[in-house]
Amino acid sequence: MCFVERPNLVGPTGSERGAASMRAGLEQGCQLLAWQTYEMRDHIVSGDNVVTQMRWSAEIAVDAGPLKAGTRMSAWCVAHYQLADGRIVHIEQNDCYDQPSLQRKEPHEVDPGSGVVAERCGGLW
Repeated sequence: MCFVERPNLVGPTGSERGAASMRAGLEQGCQLLAWQTYEMRDHIVSGDNVVTQMRWSAEIAVDAGPLKAGTRMSAWCVAHYQLADGRIVHIEQNDCYDQPSLQRKEPHEVDPGSGVVAERCGGLW
């Protein structure tokens, strides 16, 4: 498994990670974020390739460098997944972040059929 993150506001140099490093990054994100949501906008499938457009939103839980607890972040994301034998073997992620803002509030209620995935540390809501 290979995860490629193209340069963006959070990772200006981009990165390329394997499965273990990707899992470690997910755990670090859980420590950093109070909550996050992914709103799926579109999927395009061609053979063993899937491209997904989504809207990501989150709130920072703890001070992290220039970002203070309570800072809201959002991004337009496009992920390209390559599959082999029914499993994801490669992900290439492109995130276009909006300017962060400091305003604390809970994420909106999520309709289970809306295509929005909401997560708090400790698992899905």
